[in-house]
Amino acid sequence: MDRKGKQPAGEKEEGTARGNGKSKSSSGKQSGGRGEHSGAWSRPGPWVTHWPSAAEVERLSRRFPEVVTLPEEPIAAARQEWDGRAVMVRSLGRRVPAEWVAKDVATRANLKEVVAVPLTDGYLALRFRSTADRDGALNEGPWVVAGQLLAMAPWVPDFEPGEEAVTSVTMWLRLPHLPPEYWSPSTILEIASRAGRPIAVDGVTEQRRAMGFARVKVVVDATAPLRPGILIQGKTKVRWQPFVFENVPILCPLCGRMGHLEAACRFSGAASHICHILAMIET
Repeated sequence: MDRKGKQPAGEKEEGTARGNGKSKSSSGKQSGGRGEHSGAWSRPGPWVTHWPSAAEVERLSRRFPEVVTLPEEPIAAARQEWDGRAVMVRSLGRRVPAEWVAKDVATRANLKEVVAVPLTDGYLALRFRSTADRDGALNEGPWVVAGQLLAMAPWVPDFEPGEEAVTSVTMWLRLPHLPPEYWSPSTILEIASRAGRPIAVDGVTEQRRAMGFARVKVVVDATAPLRPGILIQGKTKVRWQPFVFENVPILCPLCGRMGHLEAACRFSGAASHICHILAMIET
């Protein structure tokens, strides 16, 4: 469950006591001495609330070069609870409560026990009873919970939440206006390989029960721009084949990447190919 939103006890009181630079106890006496009860929480230092950037970590490492080796036995025992049975998850749109994700995964993948553990930076971990259960959940994607597309990846040792910690996301890709002669599964998968790593075509596409668009399950890199389509050399002409991705969340109109908008884009100078992408999005 997201723990944000509640103001720490005493935060307001601390703010009102700044006029004279002193913190007051409930009895009006100045507090802060050992053994006295303060009416306000003191703010933690910046090294507690600030997560250092890669450049800052490099400078800190030069200043504090000692590398600590921890006892392996308790760490190895703890890893056994995660190894082969856990998945790291992040939403590419709005945050979704961990319990909603666990319930959806358990229901759709027909699993009896899925435990959700909220992490930092919008990540959460899903723990399963077995490796088979974990793999079954991963193969069941794409995962869309509360309208939000989720990126998932198996847990690995020393995992740290971060923007690029989980980059693979399973999505449905549509290929509209595909000529009939291109409707063999092998040809469709070859075309889809330009958008991501193709996994399989859906049943309707495979059996050609409807041919308005071919539908393919693909794994894409969530940190890379979505490709709007490709040029295909046909028998009589070169044609443009659009790529339409289903359930695309927040999409930047400057760089074509998921997860942020123009105001928060840090990819300066990226090609603004979104004019194609906006036409291909299926929300």
